[in-house]
Amino acid sequence: MSRVFDAFSDAAGSRKPKAEPTSLPGLAKINQISKREWEVLRLLSRGWKNEEIAKSLFISVKTVQTHVKNIFRKMGCKCRLEAALLFIEHSGSTDGESSNSG
Repeated sequence: MSRVFDAFSDAAGSRKPKAEPTSLPGLAKINQISKREWEVLRLLSRGWKNEEIAKSLFISVKTVQTHVKNIFRKMGCKCRLEAALLFIEHSGSTDGESSNSG
């Protein structure tokens, strides 16, 4: 997430100090996310809609909505963008390949 803020700061001509990833509240809680929620978050971070996620994971849209709600609660996020940015910051990509054991 700090990389995104840095990019905006650089474009504006000012430089804000980088935030350490561990200082982001959602990163401390990301290990609470279940394996299935992790899969939903990975697809959400790619910009997929709930309907696309449901079809890909062979679950209902209502189940995806529940997973997204739980992800927001566990990570302290208020929107999909915030969750996606925290996910990318933690995993280093939208592929979701990280040390999370789910």
